Amino acid sequence: MDGFLLILGAVTCEIHMDAMWLLPMAHTIPWVHFETYLKKEVFPVMGSYLYLLGGCAVLTVLCLAASGKYQAGKE
Repeated sequence: MDGFLLILGAVTCEIHMDAMWLLPMAHTIPWVHFETYLKKEVFPVMGSYLYLLGGCAVLTVLCLAASGKYQAGKE
């Protein structure tokens, strides 16, 4: 599954599909945020920061919730 998402992210970034903004790969490549010739911003860089920070926050909450179930010595 991870390999499929990686390939899907690479393909959507390479052909500049609108769906590339749904996957994390596009948010980590600075030059896809701008048009090639006019340098007009296609997607705000701050939006990418918020997307990645939101993902980290969700994963942190999920990890904390899961760790409470598996603590050694907890009865």
